Amino acid sequence: MDERPLALLGFMGAGKTTLGAALAQRSGRRFVDLDEAVEAAIGQPISRIFATQGERAFRDAELRVLNALLTERSAAPLVIAFGGGTFAQPDVRQLCEQRGVQTLWLRVPWEILRARLDAPEERAKRPLTRSGEESLKRLLDEREALYALAQGSVDASGPVEVVLDRILAWEEACETSR
Repeated sequence: MDERPLALLGFMGAGKTTLGAALAQRSGRRFVDLDEAVEAAIGQPISRIFATQGERAFRDAELRVLNALLTERSAAPLVIAFGGGTFAQPDVRQLCEQRGVQTLWLRVPWEILRARLDAPEERAKRPLTRSGEESLKRLLDEREALYALAQGSVDASGPVEVVLDRILAWEEACETSR
């Protein structure tokens, strides 16, 4: 197993948190959901940070927390679930490159994302889903060009175990090519 941190990125509903936690458990790594780590560091939910301080303050905090995570020494390698907009930030991409973070885009077709995000529990916890389908699709299109800058991508539209196998196969291929 590669000892470098692995960052899972993709649009909301791609399964970053679910797959990251399952991958960490299966491979003996430590899992961190970056959004949850930012909320813990700031002491407020992301929606409140956006509402009271704005997106820039959130992005600055996100970068600080990520930098701290990558600086920590831990016995177990790290799997990080990025937020949907994390990798869209140039400073984050630069930090990942400098720190040797493996970046993997979890690709999911729009039709599947839309169905996942349409669930009432998802709409309640994701304020951007209230902006409407057209707006979400436009945001996905913008972000996909940035997600494509990741070191790799896997189809994450299937069952968790199938996608985990794809992620592990990708990691294995990366190790063999090093």
